Amino acid sequence: NGLASTDALSVTAFTQRFTQTGPEPVSGDYDLDGDVDGRDFLFWQRGASPNLLSPLDLAAWQSNYGYTNSLAASLKNVPEPSAASAMIFCISQMLFRRTTKKDKHSPLGVG
Repeated sequence: NGLASTDALSVTAFTQRFTQTGPEPVSGDYDLDGDVDGRDFLFWQRGASPNLLSPLDLAAWQSNYGYTNSLAASLKNVPEPSAASAMIFCISQMLFRRTTKKDKHSPLGVG
């Protein structure tokens, strides 16, 4: 017969909870950026791991070093526009402004 209204509510609750919390962080990811790398080691050295300078936290970092959460990595690696496309955009804007400026000063509104 399909889903009951309580089923839809539980799916919504799950979706909201997952959206708010995200995927579970991996042990050793002390900067919570989705990977275990040298920056996490710096966090451990500076006492930012769950247990201040704990050998267990260091072991967790060592055992998971190199782990990357593909979702977190894809979200933080958003490509920037290339310099060429930015330059083309700026030049086109300058040319557009130059032509519209000439049209305003013409007595007939024609360049």
